[in-house]
Amino acid sequence: MLKSNRFIVLGGALLSAFALVTLPANGGASPDAPYVAPKDKALIVFVRNGRASKEAPFVIFDEDGKCVAVHGEEDSELVPMEPGKHTLYTMSYNIKRMEFDVAAGRTYFVEIVLPRYGAGTIKVTMAKRDSDAFKEVKTWVKGKAASDPKGDVCRGTEMQSSLEGSKRASKRGTTARYDRKTDTADEKWNAADDAYRATWTMNKEDGFTAEEAKKL
Repeated sequence: MLKSNRFIVLGGALLSAFALVTLPANGGASPDAPYVAPKDKALIVFVRNGRASKEAPFVIFDEDGKCVAVHGEEDSELVPMEPGKHTLYTMSYNIKRMEFDVAAGRTYFVEIVLPRYGAGTIKVTMAKRDSDAFKEVKTWVKGKAASDPKGDVCRGTEMQSSLEGSKRASKRGTTARYDRKTDTADEKWNAADDAYRATWTMNKEDGFTAEEAKKL
């Protein structure tokens, strides 16, 4: 299990963290085809939609407690990944565990919809091939600014709570609360049946090919 000192505490701490990692639009992607993956890597795109407050960021991190991205605006967060299997979590006021088995040169899309005022359950949709969501990806990304795939400065860093050891953290038990949420997500995954795990697993063939991604 991930240790509590590997988490970003949400709320004020996460908002502060996001203030340091605002992402430039299209900085490292082709403006004509921002969603085309590099030939040697896969690209996972987290698309923020809905009417949530822009001051309600969410964080994406991996099974090793390393930050993948802090996402806080209504845009498309581009995350290059090595080909192969990855476990990723998205966390705002609730948490979702997802599995990816990705191929080089393909682009995978996940839609994140946060509640209007930031608090409550986030809705996560994986655009699996042959699903309605896959057909809706063009609508998801319409009008969105694509982030710089190399621009998120949190990527690869340890998830540390800026409140750890403080009186506020001790009083509220904030770190432990989010630690428990991750443990709960893992327990739910391990206890789930094959159908549930299949729903939250993205396979190689689910990714858009370069030719498909160029049309988005």
